[in-house]
Amino acid sequence: MQDLFGHVEDPPASPLPAKRRPGFAGYSWTGIAIGAVLIGTSVWGAWITREVIKLKSRRIVAVSLSAMINDFVMAEARSGNSPEQVERDTRHFMALLQDVLKKRAQDGTTILVGEAVVSGSVPDVTADVRGEVGKLITANGPAAVPTLGAAPRPLAPMPSSEVAPARRGVAALLGPANGQER
Repeated sequence: MQDLFGHVEDPPASPLPAKRRPGFAGYSWTGIAIGAVLIGTSVWGAWITREVIKLKSRRIVAVSLSAMINDFVMAEARSGNSPEQVERDTRHFMALLQDVLKKRAQDGTTILVGEAVVSGSVPDVTADVRGEVGKLITANGPAAVPTLGAAPRPLAPMPSSEVAPARRGVAALLGPANGQER
């Protein structure tokens, strides 16, 4: 290039080529990492908030399983059915009880065994569960299954005090002694 006076000048040395910034789409890797962390924590925060709200809405109840099973066993003992029928009825009852409890648990209810609950702050839904199982037994179960909560039938007539001495406790349930102790 020539200047006004005719001197030839060397072209100016070109500056070093501009350094390429490392990263992606004009952002540094550090900025990308910080952005990813912020987005991740926001998503996690939204998820955990939703889960905590769902936990607060869960219902905790107690069911007295031993009382229900005891009532069923007592009703079966009074039914006079054959051992095979009693076994089938018991399996059926236990399967239906398990299904009812599983259905309630899938609905978001936490079920505690009533005998393990120390305080009275947990509502007892034993009667509701008993009713559901009873409906299922009558709807699709064998006809010989006794209903829960039925009035007990007397096992045997009690001996009069004139015929035999009074027996107490379990011995009284065994029937008349005919003057003999077992």
